Amino acid sequence: MRSRSAERIKVEFRMAEEYFHAAEALHKSGLYNPAVTLACYSSVHAALAAFLTAGSVKAQASSFTGFVNSLQKFSSKLDPFLEKLFESRKEWGYSAVIDYTENESLFRIYQARDLLYEVKDFLRRTVKG
Repeated sequence: MRSRSAERIKVEFRMAEEYFHAAEALHKSGLYNPAVTLACYSSVHAALAAFLTAGSVKAQASSFTGFVNSLQKFSSKLDPFLEKLFESRKEWGYSAVIDYTENESLFRIYQARDLLYEVKDFLRRTVKG
């Protein structure tokens, strides 16, 4: 793996962790809608790290459209987690009409956490060094 790609994977995963921790903090503060949005961003960055590791997406293809296209093609142990994200992507903070309750926000954060842990495990098993 080229060092530039390895660095991009690290950056994407670090961003996933940062967004996740911010989502948790917002949820604890009672800011449920922004918490869901940041949980979604966490999931996108975690999935991009996995896609980059597997060679399923080019490093410059970081748009949401590129992400969704990769999501539809990606096949590994991550499938159940990515499928949940794909099915609910329209609801994940992209609509001003949606007003998340505490439980809905917590559910989205749990989904993001599950994906983050799966990607972390995937990276641990896949990336050498």
